Amino acid sequence: MANRYPYSSQSRSHIPPPPTTFLGKLQHHATTSPQLFIFFTLLITTSIFIFLSGLTLVAITLSLIIFFPLIILLSPIWLPLFIFIFLFLSLFGFGVVIVAALSWAYRYYFLKPVHSFGSVRIHDSPRRAKPYARENEYEYGYGAYLAPGA
Repeated sequence: MANRYPYSSQSRSHIPPPPTTFLGKLQHHATTSPQLFIFFTLLITTSIFIFLSGLTLVAITLSLIIFFPLIILLSPIWLPLFIFIFLFLSLFGFGVVIVAALSWAYRYYFLKPVHSFGSVRIHDSPRRAKPYARENEYEYGYGAYLAPGA
């Protein structure tokens, strides 16, 4: 109830007055321990990230400088190799899709449907629940609440 009127004179008495001296202003703007921890954590992780990014760029640059002559010399082999790998993976992927589709169609049209575990019990649950509901209706008198005019 004390916070019902946040701008009343009662809530303003808890707010300390702004500092007037230089030292008071400096202490007022000082960071707390959790803020320093967050700042140093951010500083350390950012430094590590920048260092690893630079290391990666240097490694890529050096590897391109070292292996570029080899790439140029072997370029007549790379293009047919890439085309062969692309075609092989494409045909393999299409084959997997065709086998999966044919397997599903065969099971769907020619085999007896297989129910997942518990699906038959869920399907039959209304049939099994009706006798219990009727027993409880007469035993505990729920029927008067369900059909008041009956």
